[in-house]
Amino acid sequence: MDVTRRGILGGMLGVGAGLATPVVLRAEGAALRLLSGEELIAAARLGGDVGYVVADARSGLVLEARDGGKPMAPASTAKAITTLYALETLGPQFRFQTRVLATGPVSGGRVEGDLILAGGGDPTLSTDGLA
Repeated sequence: MDVTRRGILGGMLGVGAGLATPVVLRAEGAALRLLSGEELIAAARLGGDVGYVVADARSGLVLEARDGGKPMAPASTAKAITTLYALETLGPQFRFQTRVLATGPVSGGRVEGDLILAGGGDPTLSTDGLA
């Protein structure tokens, strides 16, 4: 069996319209087989939490998902889009500010009162880093 670009594209168009898995092909001898999201995750040996949502761009219909509603840090592609938006909206010179406040005076190098860190939206500020 000859595998051609036309054959692959035709098969993807014919099968992909009703398919509920991402269209990823693996060569197995002379044949090609579609891989599911779970097979891709296993093949890539991804550890930790892995989630995804595959949706039709026109209709918004979710074709396949794994932990799609679970809060997670965004993937690199989402980070790139977010970064471009932030650069365009905030500008390249924008810096997040974290203010250090005290409820009392500083005496002998000690704060007489509470020390408050007032975050200004810095996505890199974490309580682990503050410790």
